[in-house]
Amino acid sequence: MTRKTLALLALMIGISVHGHGHAQEVDWKERLEGETYAAIYQYYGNTPRPLDEMTECLADEGDICYGGDHEDQGCYDTVGCRTEGQIVRFLERLKAAALEEPGVPHPIAQAVYAHTRLRRTATAVDLATQCASVEWWCDLLRGLAHHHRGMPERAEEYFRRGLVGADPELACRLAGVGELLTRRDRNSYEDLDCESRTESEARFWWLADPMFSMPGNDRWTEHISRRFELVLHEPILWVKRGQHPPQHEVSVVRRGQNDSWSRKPGRPHERWTGKRAARYRFTPASAIADGLRALNYELDAGLDDEGYTPATYGPFLELPAQFARFKQADSLLVAAATDLEGIPLGPSRTAFVASDGPESFPVVLGPVSGQARAVFAATLDPEPVVISLEAMDESRAAGRARGGLLPLPADGLVLSDVLLLDARDTELPEGRGEALAMMFGKTTLPPADEVSIYSEIYGVEEGQPVQIAISLVGGDRGVFTRILRGVGILSETGAAEVSWTEPASASVHPMALALDISRLDAGDYELRIDVSDGDGNTAATIRRFRLEG
Repeated sequence: MTRKTLALLALMIGISVHGHGHAQEVDWKERLEGETYAAIYQYYGNTPRPLDEMTECLADEGDICYGGDHEDQGCYDTVGCRTEGQIVRFLERLKAAALEEPGVPHPIAQAVYAHTRLRRTATAVDLATQCASVEWWCDLLRGLAHHHRGMPERAEEYFRRGLVGADPELACRLAGVGELLTRRDRNSYEDLDCESRTESEARFWWLADPMFSMPGNDRWTEHISRRFELVLHEPILWVKRGQHPPQHEVSVVRRGQNDSWSRKPGRPHERWTGKRAARYRFTPASAIADGLRALNYELDAGLDDEGYTPATYGPFLELPAQFARFKQADSLLVAAATDLEGIPLGPSRTAFVASDGPESFPVVLGPVSGQARAVFAATLDPEPVVISLEAMDESRAAGRARGGLLPLPADGLVLSDVLLLDARDTELPEGRGEALAMMFGKTTLPPADEVSIYSEIYGVEEGQPVQIAISLVGGDRGVFTRILRGVGILSETGAAEVSWTEPASASVHPMALALDISRLDAGDYELRIDVSDGDGNTAATIRRFRLEG
């Protein structure tokens, strides 16, 4: 069923991460000592250095004092930038201390951590591989090193395995997502103990997974990496006799390590967290408590939003798309289309993915190549589902359109969603198959004289009279000028609603109409269709669209 790697392991972790009760095996809160302490103290202290190794260093001018980590934010006034020679000697000193005692947790951890943040990632992977401490601690270090090496799948495997065996308090801290939730979700989440949060976390990361069509979840891996780095950085703060404000940890969890600053005269410098490294917001902008019907994303991350830039693919784009639901006997038929014309992607492979829950991806269609407009249709069980259209070109630029869909009502008078059809197809479709082939790949329409639509009515009998009404709200002119082909109705003077009665052609009654939109202003609109069967039964559906100027 699943198309994601590590599904069984992930399920095991969902049960185990917060629930084990073995004794703590690594004192991860222990203070540093020995050669590791001395190396960090010398590197981060303001100790005198030869003049040829001193340069003025100002963070708000873009300088990186220590080579790149949380402490660079304090890089101004009296602090000198570390030279390449100093960085190399610092790393070699930590490496030697770690390899002398690879079974001692903190020296190996600080050596791996230093090499990752100073971008010596190949050495970090090699050091983590030589870790001989408690296995779960070594797995967390291997996950950190592989993540920074640009190997998120390997990192995820190590992180998940490490969390299973980790000290419960540490596992709870690393897995926690409270800082990433909307206020409404956060309040209910933080009322739970660690063991009870597993289901909420699994659902959150399911919805925050950047690409369903790629193995693993690199956004989750980034989250564990950020949290683990904060844990490993606390001993450095103790050595420096300093501390970060509580908001700093929140910022790092949400956007990654600080990478830029601004300082105004007479005021403390302002911190911009993850300005360059956190371009995209993959967590839902909607509250998860509102359900899949409300699911929506805002991919462009602002400075106050959760943010993450994938290391192995991108840039990342929001694809235009149109989704629609139809009944197929007792099942749900979902149609999806995207129009890649004008999107800055090279020749790409587009996939349609339907997921009904964490680590469950029962439908993956594709790839489709060489098409500007990719159209998909899949028959699913009538359950809530997340639909994702995903494209990636040869340079690994990626795009995505994602939304949540609920099943249509099982009984009674029911309307399908409305399909917007490609304006270049001048003939109205005679049935669903033709309509799907004409499906427009977005819900933003170019200026045109008319738009064709298709919908279906369910729960009627052949020959039964059906009252149909179409209305339009939005823009500056919430009226039709007329309805053209399909029903033969003209309303030259304009009307807020057009209605008529026609006999049902069968138990599934298709409707294909062409609507005149030539006199509508540019703007956002809601097209609403209401139907009634004469017995008091009613149904309605709404299609929102934007008309370009």
